[in-house]
Amino acid sequence: MWRYLYGIAGKNIKAQIFGGASLQHLSGCGEVAKENVSIARSVLRRFKISIISEDVRGNLGRKLLYNTSTNEAIVYKAKKLRRSDWYPYVEGGRWI
Repeated sequence: MWRYLYGIAGKNIKAQIFGGASLQHLSGCGEVAKENVSIARSVLRRFKISIISEDVRGNLGRKLLYNTSTNEAIVYKAKKLRRSDWYPYVEGGRWI
């Protein structure tokens, strides 16, 4: 729908999908994670948007850094993300 509103052709849009990790210590999380990835793929397919890369599922959390100028994504995987992992984006508990 949005592409019709904004005059964007689906063939000109590319997607990257990330996430959907199953955290073992949370009951039912695996099914939710699997469903999230499935829904993302379904919506993109419905709008005829091709997926150019993905890093999904597994059992590790992700920290994603994305450069909108170059369309580059860096994915860091970790068993546990700490507040300090977000430096330099968070300073003193505030987003900067």
